[in-house]
Amino acid sequence: MATHANLSAVHVHRVLVPQTVEDRICALQDNKREIINTALDEGVSKSLTRLSVGELQYLFGLRERD
Repeated sequence: MATHANLSAVHVHRVLVPQTVEDRICALQDNKREIINTALDEGVSKSLTRLSVGELQYLFGLRERD
């Protein structure tokens, strides 16, 4: 018996209820996705090696950490 590929468009809807485990899982996944995208972006990774004025002030005790 041969099978045929379904060529119909499929729409997926994601329903999230706030303040649930599923909501927090999605937030963690989004955060990890952002970290991965940042790590793979060469332009961003170059800027990560430079310290801002605020970071330098924090290192030398002139400012509280944000």
